[in-house]
Amino acid sequence: MRAGIQGLGWLVRRTADPAGLGAFYRDVVGLPVLRTHGATTVFWCGETVVLGINEGGRPQRRYRDRSEAPFMPVFRVRSMERATALLRERGVEFVNDPFPIGGGEGILAYFRDPGGHITGLQERDEASARPKDVEWRRRRDEGELAVPGAPPLDGEIGGLGWIVVRCTDLDAQVAFYRDALGFDVMMRGERAALLDIGGTLTLEVALGCPPEPLPADRGEVPDAFVLRVDDAPATAAELRAGGARGVGPTHRTGDGGGAIHYFLDPENHLFGVQTRTEQSARVEDVEARRRRALGPVVT
Repeated sequence: MRAGIQGLGWLVRRTADPAGLGAFYRDVVGLPVLRTHGATTVFWCGETVVLGINEGGRPQRRYRDRSEAPFMPVFRVRSMERATALLRERGVEFVNDPFPIGGGEGILAYFRDPGGHITGLQERDEASARPKDVEWRRRRDEGELAVPGAPPLDGEIGGLGWIVVRCTDLDAQVAFYRDALGFDVMMRGERAALLDIGGTLTLEVALGCPPEPLPADRGEVPDAFVLRVDDAPATAAELRAGGARGVGPTHRTGDGGGAIHYFLDPENHLFGVQTRTEQSARVEDVEARRRRALGPVVT
């Protein structure tokens, strides 16, 4: 990973009904709530990652299956059978029934939320030798998934494991994340690549849907992610110098955190970079500082 980039910090999901969508992820999916402000709900996703349900975004298409969705978070589950049974009982609409991953490493399923976004679930095989799976199992077995001050990840959800972006030009997309952001390529196939975004988290870049519409402002985009960085203005300047396209004005946060600089990848997926203040008492920021002091996890 490029020097100065700490890893994934936030997922942002926008909708015309943030209160309703927040209730879905709280009451139906079972993600633990960290805090609310106005209509926005912020959920704990494990590691140092939160999911914010915010107002805005374009009207979502009704994706028929995962291959049409441009951006998807995928959560680890302890048991796919129990997780999908519980969600079906609560009325969740699956766009892909559970299916085995090639190579026998696990099981995947995807569902549609009330705002039209697609979310994935993945159960990894206990015998998987992939370093991120080995590290996640170690943290699970040694009780390290819990973070002081954060609500527990109860039930079947074991925290965020992957974010997926779909594209038409795999080579260009992988080159951007590798060269502009310094994400190491862990696996490359004909239709997908896996890149390291820190800890037990993975960015999957996969062939699928056409480029997203070009946004004029971050608020138009239904899904985005934000990276924690040591020096956001410096990282933003490096990205611009490397040809990355900025989006709208810098977003000034009102919670004591640093400004967020937003950019587009080659197929118009939105991402941001932000530096949080050292004084922030938010649990995800305290945990991020603790992990930064310990040094990078080798996976």
